[in-house]
Amino acid sequence: MTSAYILIAAVLLLGGVLAILGDHLGSKVGKSRLRLFKLRPRQTAIAATFLTGVSIAATTLGILFATSQSLRQGVFRLDEILAKRRQAQRELEQARDKLQKLEERQQTTNRDYQHAQSKLDRTSKQLDKLQSQVASLRSERQSLVAERDRLANKIESLDGKLKQREQKIAQQQQKLEASRNRLQELQGRQEQLKAQIEQREQKIAQQQQKLQATRDRLQALREQQQQLKAQIEQRDNKIAQLDEQIAQKNETLKQRQARLQDLQQELSLLQRRASRFRQEYQTLRRGDVVLPKDRVLASAITRIEKSSDAQQIVDKLLQEANKRAYRATRPNNNQVDERVIAITKAQVKNLRQKISDGREYVLQIRSDGNYVMGEDKVGVFTIVAPNKQIFGAGEAISTVSIDTEQMGRSQLQNRLDRLLSAAKFRARRSGILGDVRVETGTLALTNFFERLNQASAGQFDRIQAQAAQPAETAGPLELKLVALKDGKVVFSSSELGTNSPQAS
Repeated sequence: MTSAYILIAAVLLLGGVLAILGDHLGSKVGKSRLRLFKLRPRQTAIAATFLTGVSIAATTLGILFATSQSLRQGVFRLDEILAKRRQAQRELEQARDKLQKLEERQQTTNRDYQHAQSKLDRTSKQLDKLQSQVASLRSERQSLVAERDRLANKIESLDGKLKQREQKIAQQQQKLEASRNRLQELQGRQEQLKAQIEQREQKIAQQQQKLQATRDRLQALREQQQQLKAQIEQRDNKIAQLDEQIAQKNETLKQRQARLQDLQQELSLLQRRASRFRQEYQTLRRGDVVLPKDRVLASAITRIEKSSDAQQIVDKLLQEANKRAYRATRPNNNQVDERVIAITKAQVKNLRQKISDGREYVLQIRSDGNYVMGEDKVGVFTIVAPNKQIFGAGEAISTVSIDTEQMGRSQLQNRLDRLLSAAKFRARRSGILGDVRVETGTLALTNFFERLNQASAGQFDRIQAQAAQPAETAGPLELKLVALKDGKVVFSSSELGTNSPQAS
């Protein structure tokens, strides 16, 4: 836009300068009484002024055409641009019509699909009966396909004849047009040409009648072909539906076989676990277990800023785990003078690599079995998990239903134990590595149970364990027990006791 303003200003300024120069030149020529081509001085001045005006116009147009491509296109290619614009508008309207037709066709297809789905449900009940009909349908389909091919060949031959006749008609029409042009040029032979034109028009009418009869026959054949296609498609759909149902049965059988293999693998795993439990049982019989399985020997929350610090933190954690394992298996020896935990260099290297990415992690070293007093080595395994929020405050962790009218004291106790076990199980499964405990301890838990036992029938229908506050991976997860009626809180454990927290 700025360049256009500059161009207009330059053209106006140049026009003014050229006008001044033209006027000055005309005055000079008039005063000096010059003559050009034997003209009088006045006529010479008029000619000079005319040439100056022509120069102004030519210079202006030259500047505009030289500096503005859009002006050149607008002057010399305006008709072409308008034609392209009209063509684009027609194509846009055709595209919109096609889009509308496609949307209508999609809606029709959706309705047909829903109708076909309902038919599929009914057809699935008749699978056994239809399987016996598949062979006959397929043979009938082959005959219909052969009939369709025969009709298609016949239609192609008729199309060829129709095209030949149309070509003949076009030739006749061309000849008729030539005859009419000649009739206008030769007025004297009008009567003779009239007779010839009438004869040719009669021939054309006969050809058109034959063409129309051929078209009608072709249309009938096409309709017959469409009917055959529809019948073939219906049979194909039935066969496809039957094949799909058979495939579904086969898929179900494969899933059951895969499930059987999974159960066999699970049985093998359980047998191996049973063998391991028997070995641990023999270990328990030989002496008192001083270090049970899955005991946390060392734990830490760390964020490594430099990769060189990872070795120091891992070594410190291993030293703490070794100290606890040594004192547990050798309680009479207070001085730790040997390494008793068994861990591979690959485990230590993997631990360092996991915690060296700059994020905050929870590290734990746990015993991998039951150990008695005097064990030479204590096997351990490591747990590394990002320290992130697992549960938000007030988030429901586990829920069980309660019917105080039908349940006694022992059944209520079992329900409460099940609630706490489910909460602990979900917490472990979600990634909580620390303690899982009731928010305000034993007193609140006892008072909550007594309140449940003393409640009237229908006072509440569920009890729920919620996170008392946001809980991260490192823990602890403190639980708040709530009694609910139709989704509304009736009372909670936080209202019933303030004792110190205790592990559930």
